Amino acid sequence: MMFASATFKPGLIVENHKHATMFEVFYILSGQAEFIVNHEKVSVKAGDCITLEPGEEHSQSNPYNEDVV
Repeated sequence: MMFASATFKPGLIVENHKHATMFEVFYILSGQAEFIVNHEKVSVKAGDCITLEPGEEHSQSNPYNEDVV
């Protein structure tokens, strides 16, 4: 298990992928982002939390003009 803080710059795209055994949890501190989870678009903003389970295909992007933390 690990915990990290990340900043996604405007225009950043993380290509579609999945993890065999790992959960990923994103808590959005500021900004907004878009995830595609199992082919469904999920928009998140500051204060939102999204949990990705092992085996779920997902990608994420920041199509906005501000950083996402």
